[in-house]
Amino acid sequence: MPLLATQDVLTNRWSTIEIVGTQKTGKTYSLWTMMRHLDHSDQPNKVLDLFDLDGDGAEALLTALEKHGKMPWARRPEEGGRLRLWRYNVRGRKMQEGPAPTRELDPFIDFIRDLNSLISRVKPNGEWDNSETAPGCVVIDPCTSYTEMCWDYILRKRGKELGGSREQGAITEDGKTLKYVEPTDWTALQEKTVDMIKSVKSMPCHRIVTFHEELIQEMVAGTISMDKSQPSIAPVRTGSIVNLPLLSGKLQSSVGKNFSIILYTRYMPSAKREECYKWLTVPSEQERVKTVGARNKQDLPQYMLQDFCKLLD
Repeated sequence: MPLLATQDVLTNRWSTIEIVGTQKTGKTYSLWTMMRHLDHSDQPNKVLDLFDLDGDGAEALLTALEKHGKMPWARRPEEGGRLRLWRYNVRGRKMQEGPAPTRELDPFIDFIRDLNSLISRVKPNGEWDNSETAPGCVVIDPCTSYTEMCWDYILRKRGKELGGSREQGAITEDGKTLKYVEPTDWTALQEKTVDMIKSVKSMPCHRIVTFHEELIQEMVAGTISMDKSQPSIAPVRTGSIVNLPLLSGKLQSSVGKNFSIILYTRYMPSAKREECYKWLTVPSEQERVKTVGARNKQDLPQYMLQDFCKLLD
C-alpha cells in the first residue's frame, strides 16, 4: 500500500455505516436524509444506489421522498434523478414439493454482476469514471436477505441441503441426491458476507449495510479437540443478553470491525411523529447493546434523530 499524505486522509472521508434494527424502525426510511446530505455536500457524485434485497423495501424511501417533496430525486441518473434501484425478485417463483425450500441461483449471480459493474467504474487512480452518474452512497438493504440469497447459492452449487445425507450419493426424502450440510458451509456463508462488505468498501463513496436485529444469550466459545485423548470444551453461557446483527456464527460479534459507524434503530414515542425514530449511538446496558458508535464524532447524544446530515456534516 502507498504511504498516505495527510491531505489524502482529510479529503473524501467516506464512512462505512452499519445500521441494525428490528423491522419498521426507520432503517430504509432514513436514507432520504443521506440523499439530502449528498445534495448539499461539495462532492460531485450525488447518486444513491440502493440494492433493495427484500424486493419491496425501497417503498419506505420513496414514501419519504414524496413526503418531503423530493420525488424528482427518485428518477434514474440518466433521466436527471438521483436514485438507482436494484432488485432481484423472481417472477413466477413456485414452491417445490418436499420439505426443502426453492433455492435460486440467479438472484445471487445477478447481484454480484451488478455490484461489480459499479466497482468496475472506479479508475486505477481511485476516482469514478463519470462523477455525475457515479454513486455518492451505496446501500445494501438488508444484509439479512443477502445472506439468504448467498446461502441458496452455496447449497445449490455444492449439491447440499439441510437434512441431506452424510453419505455421498445417498437419496434424501425429496428423492434427490443431496449431501449433508457441514460446518464449513456455514463458514463459507460468513466469509462470503465479509467479502461483500469489503467489496462495497472499495468504492470511493459512503457505504451503508443494514441488518435485522437478534436478541441472543452471550456465549463463551468452546473448543473442538482433534485428539481423542483430549476432551472437547463445551461453550459456556455468561448470563448476559445482547442485541446483535442477525448473522450466523461468530460473524454476529465480529462484523462490526468492518464499519466506521454502527447505529441501532429505535422507536421512542414522541408528540411529533417524525421525532419517534431515533438512532442509538452509545453502548447501553438497558438496550443490551455493546458495540455501537461513530469514529467521526465523539459528542453524539445517546439517542439522536435519524438524520445523516447531523451525523456526517
